[in-house]
Amino acid sequence: MSLTALKCPSCSSAIREPDIDLSRGLAKCSYCGSVMNLTASFGGSAQGGGKREPVALPKRMTFEKTLHGIEITRSWFTPVVWALVFFCVIWDGFLVVWYAMAFTAGAPMIAKLFPVIHVTVGLVLSYYAVASFVNKTHVTLERGILRIAHRPLPWPGARELAGMSLRQLFCKEHISRGKNGVTVTYELWALHDDGSTKTKLAAGMELEQALYLEQELEKALGIQDRPQPGEVPGRA
Repeated sequence: MSLTALKCPSCSSAIREPDIDLSRGLAKCSYCGSVMNLTASFGGSAQGGGKREPVALPKRMTFEKTLHGIEITRSWFTPVVWALVFFCVIWDGFLVVWYAMAFTAGAPMIAKLFPVIHVTVGLVLSYYAVASFVNKTHVTLERGILRIAHRPLPWPGARELAGMSLRQLFCKEHISRGKNGVTVTYELWALHDDGSTKTKLAAGMELEQALYLEQELEKALGIQDRPQPGEVPGRA
């Protein structure tokens, strides 16, 4: 197979030549963002299919050494949030008009209860939109304790783990398929000392963000990187 004949395993789009990184043994689909391992595809023939080069600090992330460890933060905001804001304005505005008419005209109760599910969806999406503007994920490793928190607005997914209980960290690809196409994000997972328990530490990240977080936490915890089943391609 030639490099120009490559197709994305997630959406079947053709992989363009500028999206191929031979030095790292990776190709990234420009349509859906999925990453594929050229080393596996070519039976080890791609150049640079070995250990991934160090990942530089990505955009919208900060790294800070604290008195007792390190802290890495990731901003949730991306330009895509503006599209969500526009959708929420339309969605919520329709519901406001609906209820204004329903109560003004003395509509029956069924007309007032019918959009309840839509109201719930609108509230959740609106909350997420606001959170995307102001929230940051804070990952701290101090005195051997790994803590993950999302603030200032409350959000599920907070974690507190003993660093010594972690055997390996690895990144996984998360693919969502909807009416608007394919969305690819990345998650950071931890494998515990028992070899079977796994904990999702962070989600919704870009590839470089997930790999950087894995890299720095492994370095701070003294964990030697080893390949794990189902992890992002390109790790040795």
